[in-house]
Amino acid sequence: MDLVFLGKNGDLEQDKIYNELQNTIFANTCQLVYKHLAGEFNTVTGFAIWLSCLIFKKQQIPAILKLNDKAVKSPKNILLYNLSSNNSHSLILLQKP
Repeated sequence: MDLVFLGKNGDLEQDKIYNELQNTIFANTCQLVYKHLAGEFNTVTGFAIWLSCLIFKKQQIPAILKLNDKAVKSPKNILLYNLSSNNSHSLILLQKP
C-alpha cells in the first residue's frame, strides 16, 4: 500500500480507531487525512476519491493532507478507510491504471 486516507474527523472517541491503525498496521505507510478540508457528511468519501485521482494524475501529495512524513515517489495504490458512527467501516482500494 502506497498511501492510506484515514477518515479522522476530530471526534476523540471515533478517532481512537484511526490512532491505533496509525501506530500499528499503517505505521510504515504514508498516511493522509481529508475531512479537515471538507467536513463530515454522508458522501465525504467522494471527496477523498477525487483527491486520490489528483494524486494519481499529478504524482504529488499536498502537504496539507499528510499525517506523517513517509515519502512516496510514485503512488499507485491508495486505500481509503472510513468509519461512520463508530460501527460502519468502509474500505476502498484505488489503483492507478
